[in-house]
Amino acid sequence: MEHPPTLWERFGNKTIPLPNSVTSEAYRHKYKIPEYNPDDLTFGIEYDQDICHLIFRHAEIMIDDKIAYIGMSKGSYAPILVKQFDLINPIIEVEPVVVHIEETPRETRLPIEIPWVGADGYFQGLVDNMDSEMTKYDRIIIKDGIELLDNPCRTLSNMMRCLDENGKILIIYRSGKLNTLPFFSTAVERFVDEDKPFIDIMKQLQEASADVQWELETVNIEMHKLKWLAMMKQRFTPKLETINDNEILDGVRELTEGILKYEGTNVEFVDRLLFITGSHRLLSTGYPKISRSNAYSRLGGNFKLKMYITPEIQSIIERRDKRIKDDTRKSFYRKRTSISIP
Repeated sequence: MEHPPTLWERFGNKTIPLPNSVTSEAYRHKYKIPEYNPDDLTFGIEYDQDICHLIFRHAEIMIDDKIAYIGMSKGSYAPILVKQFDLINPIIEVEPVVVHIEETPRETRLPIEIPWVGADGYFQGLVDNMDSEMTKYDRIIIKDGIELLDNPCRTLSNMMRCLDENGKILIIYRSGKLNTLPFFSTAVERFVDEDKPFIDIMKQLQEASADVQWELETVNIEMHKLKWLAMMKQRFTPKLETINDNEILDGVRELTEGILKYEGTNVEFVDRLLFITGSHRLLSTGYPKISRSNAYSRLGGNFKLKMYITPEIQSIIERRDKRIKDDTRKSFYRKRTSISIP
């Protein structure tokens, strides 16, 4: 049986044109991203108020406290804390590390750290020159800086020595693996690769002879879409400093063609932060403990707790009940047979 000729065989390749195909599709916006003042690189007034509320709850700041703030000058919360809490004493601001960014011929941003200029050298100098009349800090707040310390174990130990006996160290840490901010894919991969496990931070604080409490907090954010793009372009977080300009531009284009391409001027998302608090041990003996903040207060009300009993546990319970029953019987007969002598 013969098959009918195809259109290609009947009319040849000159009559019917080749079909067109769509190889790619993109959504492009001509965004004019504004340039912001470094002091304005924040998530908004409501976000700042929520952060101050969380700092007050975890650090219990008083108006006459002597406070040291460890964090980068870009986006610093020290002026906001002074205004929010009406602090009497000025906050001492110390950058966690001083880094010079060198551009390589391959357009790679290479960070070159200047030793003994940041928080490591500052607290080491305080410890070396410490005397009995030195006024110690009541609160030390570390925000977006614990992962930048050159020697965190030594620095945290020096911080504890410079801390008042009733003082506290508060570490605010945004973990790369727990990140919920809408960064572009290159930044997310970089954050995860360079992430510092938060359990290591707790253990380092514990090794500095501090009782540690932690809590995972979430803060809502609502801001203009262009401001979020501008904050990434201006590298509002220290983790973006090692990403070159081409990667930043590609990342902004990725967001405008991806999750931020739809209509609307404002975006809403959630910031997930880890609050770690360290204080001097309440007991002079024993090993410093790690616990969750307000862990006991969360278990309010009457609970009926149940646990599955395995055969091994059941045999232990039966032996214990039998031993208690035998001891009770022996005690009963001992009282019955006892004779009182006048």
